[in-house]
Amino acid sequence: MPPFILPSLVVATPGFLILAALRRLVKGVLPSYGSLALVFLGIVAQTGSLFLGMFIGGHFQSPIGLWVGKLASVGGTLLFIWLCKSQASWRDIGLRSSQPKTIGLTAGLFFVMAGVTWFLAHCYAPRQAFSAGAFAFMLLLSGTDEELLFRGAMPALLRRADETERWQRAVNTGLVFTIPTIAFMLMHGLRFVDQHFAFSWQALALAGFGGCILMCIRLSTRSVWPSLIVHNMVNAGSVVAMALWR
Repeated sequence: MPPFILPSLVVATPGFLILAALRRLVKGVLPSYGSLALVFLGIVAQTGSLFLGMFIGGHFQSPIGLWVGKLASVGGTLLFIWLCKSQASWRDIGLRSSQPKTIGLTAGLFFVMAGVTWFLAHCYAPRQAFSAGAFAFMLLLSGTDEELLFRGAMPALLRRADETERWQRAVNTGLVFTIPTIAFMLMHGLRFVDQHFAFSWQALALAGFGGCILMCIRLSTRSVWPSLIVHNMVNAGSVVAMALWR
């Protein structure tokens, strides 16, 4: 079994229960229970599609398995988004809107994220020979499904569309930023390996750092495309960083 299947359920189930309790306790800061359920069903849809694709690909660690798995995950996530169209439109998710005037901010955040990630990959990750196939995979697919879910569908489903008090809108904006970022962190820091859960503080911290930057890009541009491009470019650069001499 891939190490991400059980962690996805561990993140999704308690996450929904916590948000459902928060919605009941604090009025007007979260959308309907149905939208909250969809927020975390998206995690199951994305990881389930990834698992199915890797299974069809024949081997969980083979290049073909990774390519087929990610393609299936992208397709499954897009299907999930389409099924959620009554709750969040494609424009809400950021697939049809952008703010080109924020290109300077996006570029600046990219260089910050890339610099830190590539430095850590160069200094601390195991050295690996450069692979054109791995570079292409990282550049084209590695973070695509994650951006569609964590920076696309989840923020759109968490956003309240109706009129609320100013403080409620402020709290909702904070939750729109925080909840997908925490889920993104946990999905990277928690794994199920050799019949037990394993937790990596390093992976959690790096995912948290990158997740905050990517969410800033997503919310400032009102589009998922800039964060998707930045995510994949940073991942591709890590392949180069790990191949450089140290």
